[in-house]
Amino acid sequence: DEFLRNQVSSDHTCHAKLYRYKNMLNHLHEDVNLVYSKEKALVETITIEEAVISDLETQIRNLVEDGKRKMKECKDAKAAACAQFETYSKELEELKQIGHSPTNP
Repeated sequence: DEFLRNQVSSDHTCHAKLYRYKNMLNHLHEDVNLVYSKEKALVETITIEEAVISDLETQIRNLVEDGKRKMKECKDAKAAACAQFETYSKELEELKQIGHSPTNP
């Protein structure tokens, strides 16, 4: 900054140095813009990936809940089938006893 002030206010300015510093500042500005663009793209990518992860977490949560519901349905169906089996087994046993009764030759 001091060099630039001195060059601007002096009658003995060095145009080559000013031009070189100007080019250096332009390159630095381009580098800053490039880094900013990359950072902005990364933030967008991260935001998109976070949305995808959130969606996948929701899908997993829904699948787990659905699996629990289906397991309960299966457990209830098994209990009903076991109860039916028990009832039919008793009825079969009664029918066998009726078939072997001493009053029925």
